[in-house]
Amino acid sequence: RAEFICWEYLTRQKHLKEGEDFLFQSSKFGGRRVFGGIVVDFNIFTRNLIWQPQGEIFHLLQPRDRARQLLEEQLLVSRGYTVVYLYYQDLLQRPQYVLNLAWNGVGVINPIVDL
Repeated sequence: RAEFICWEYLTRQKHLKEGEDFLFQSSKFGGRRVFGGIVVDFNIFTRNLIWQPQGEIFHLLQPRDRARQLLEEQLLVSRGYTVVYLYYQDLLQRPQYVLNLAWNGVGVINPIVDL
């Protein structure tokens, strides 16, 4: 559901075309096939922007998951990307606010990880 909210925003509101302006489930640094590879949910070429919708329970509850997210973010940032994590509850409760910030490369603070 959260990924669809993002996809709809990019295609309907921003008039981007998947495959031309952005990729969904894009492999970086080997993706799932290479140790240390990453699969990003949205790679928005036109802005050098990565969006990663994250479920608070599935992605962030365990320390190893939070560590993986920090390493992933550092790798992407070191390659010149702006990385924005979009938290499921925020996307479901206030999608327009969260996505407008994300479009400008700004994330919303998540109390589980960011405080």
